[in-house]
Amino acid sequence: MEKQILRVEPFATYAERRKVPISLVVAHGGLVYVSQMPAYDPGTGEVGRFSVAEQVEIVIKQMEQCLQAAGSALSKVIQCTVYRNDSAHLQSVNHHELDAQPWHELSAVRPAAAAKAPIAGQPAVAGT
Repeated sequence: MEKQILRVEPFATYAERRKVPISLVVAHGGLVYVSQMPAYDPGTGEVGRFSVAEQVEIVIKQMEQCLQAAGSALSKVIQCTVYRNDSAHLQSVNHHELDAQPWHELSAVRPAAAAKAPIAGQPAVAGT
């Protein structure tokens, strides 16, 4: 089976506007990959400055739209990787601490493998 690159609007246009050289949604071998999804402001399409909880809620809703466009759903997610740029956000990103309802729904449907990774320049913290 050939990989299929899906153009999911408005996110594909938002990424192009920011000159992000990736395919946001790729389907291959029965799996759907959603990549590089920042918290786009639903009103402007710009990457917004939101609280960590708001970012998670926005991104999960955006992921859901991408998965649906590929014929899939959040209930089928098997892995979710969250990148954080500040170790101070560790507790906020921890799905047991986060109040964002979509995160709880994603975790409760079928516990997905989750990796919470620091990005360059941030110290790794045990248990992340």
